[in-house]
Formats: sequence, structure tokens, C-alpha cells
Amino acid sequence: MRSWTSRYGKKTKAVDFAGRTIAKYAYDDHNSEFGWNLDHIYPQSKGGKTADYNLICCHILTNDEKADKICFNANGQSFKVVKFENHYEIVNQTNIEVVKEPTLFDSAYGIRRFKQLVKETKKEKFCSEILIDLRLVRTSAIFDFIREIFNSENVNIFSKEPGYPFIYSSQVQSSLVVIRSYDVGLKSLIQDLLDKCLLINTYMAHYFVPKGYLFAFDIYFDVSYNKTADEYYQNVKLRDMNSYSSEPTNTLYIGDLVVENTDAKEDLEKENSEFNPYGARMSNNKNFGGKTYVQYDYVFTKLAKNLDKEVSRQD
Repeated sequence: MRSWTSRYGKKTKAVDFAGRTIAKYAYDDHNSEFGWNLDHIYPQSKGGKTADYNLICCHILTNDEKADKICFNANGQSFKVVKFENHYEIVNQTNIEVVKEPTLFDSAYGIRRFKQLVKETKKEKFCSEILIDLRLVRTSAIFDFIREIFNSENVNIFSKEPGYPFIYSSQVQSSLVVIRSYDVGLKSLIQDLLDKCLLINTYMAHYFVPKGYLFAFDIYFDVSYNKTADEYYQNVKLRDMNSYSSEPTNTLYIGDLVVENTDAKEDLEKENSEFNPYGARMSNNKNFGGKTYVQYDYVFTKLAKNLDKEVSRQD
């Protein structure tokens, strides 16, 4: 949403660089004719960074056609990714036109964007926080795997032993992965994050732990409501690692606003007739880091079965 606002402001519909119409509400909606997502202008597979200046909003079909190519055809036109000074832009070779994305290297745009952000700090803000409590991580590849799933999110890794986020010994050591998103005002965005948590939960429970890459884990996903963005930044801080002392149970837990805004609510209502309207099943609550979470230990069933088969195979 930040990328959309930066590029199109308050518009609810726009046209991407290839001429296809996209709609703000249809982010990552593959069933909508206006579905769109973010594409790396200079492909990530070739070293392109996941940064605002290298991301562009485009129709899902346009993104599929561009893929990770430097020269490509999209919507019947020929394009090429070209370097300008210290960033990349897309050139329409059919019409000899540069598809120029606004960047902070343009001072006029930079000041305009900052003033726009000042106004936005006075608006209500829904922010998400995903905490992944890990014990005895035997390979840092797990951290990289998490980063790939949350590739556009703010991913930080903390350890109780500063400077040693993972160890190779029998000692059970805690690492905490913190993933924050600062604007999840749409239900579709919260659902997308929950799906990513389910994906991580499936891999950890059905492959990483059984294969010995990880001793134990818990995943905590919460969404907070703030009257203003300023209120959020005043309250948010990484709590002392010692406050995260709960023993992991290889389970996914979610907060009440996550329940209310995702498919989890229907799942939990079916599972427990005494479902609390605030999203808390009293018998399955867990406190972690000063917050209360609801157990939502679901996985992607087909993936879980396939991972179980992989575990049983000899490496």
C-alpha cells in the first residue's frame, strides 16, 4: 500500500507501465481483472534490491510477462531495463519512452513525499508483529528461509547471546525473529500474513524439527490498532528478551484482531462452540511477551503430507 500511495496517491484505479488497468483493492488478487502486485524493476535474481526505488506496481499479467528478464515483451510492447545514474528504470522500446518511477534522488519528489508522510501520521494505523521463538537453530538457512517468505517485510533476528544468533551444540539457546509490517489496514493483507505464518508453521512442524534442523519453535502473530501512526511509534519497542521466557510448543498463536479479520475466525468457531467474541479461547490462550494469543495450530495439509514423506526419506 505504501508503494501504491507513493506512485498513485489517493487513486483507486491506475494504469501500469504496460497499459493495463489495476485497482488498489485488488492487490495480489489473481481472480480479479485488475489484480496487481510489486515487481523488482531490476530482477531480484540478478541482485536487485527489495527497496522502494527498485519496486514498481504492475498488473499480475505484466509481472508474469516481465518475470526476471532485462529485455521483455508485455501487453504487446517491447521493454528494456536500463540503468540511469545509480538506479534502474524501464524503457518502452516500442515508443522510445522511459517509464520513470519517482525516486528520492529527485529532491522535489522527496520533499513532496515527506510532507505526504507527515499528513499520514495523523491517520489511524493497523500494524502487525510476527514473533518466531526458536530454540537451538542448527543452521542459519532457517533465518534465510524465513526472510524469503517475508521478502518485503522488516525481518530482524535477535539472540540471548549477542552476536551469536545460532549455535552448534546441545545447549538450548533462544533466538527471536521479529517481523513487522507498518500498514495492514486491509483484511487481505492480514490474511496474506497469516498464510505466510501457516506456511512457516507447516515447514517447521513437518520438516525442520523432525529433521533436527531446529529443536523447538512457536509463532506469534498479532495486529495492533493505533489512533495515529505517531501513537504506534511511541509505543512500539523490542521488549527485553527475558520477557520471552515461555517454553515453545511447536505451535502457531494469533491475536484477537487477526482472528476477527481472517479465515481463522470461522475455523475457530467450528472447532470450539465456546468461542469468545473477542477471539480468545480461554483454554488455549498463551501469554508471550506481555500479550495474550489464541492457539491456531493449522497447517497446509497437502504440503504437510509431502514434507512428512521427505522426512522419511534417507538424505
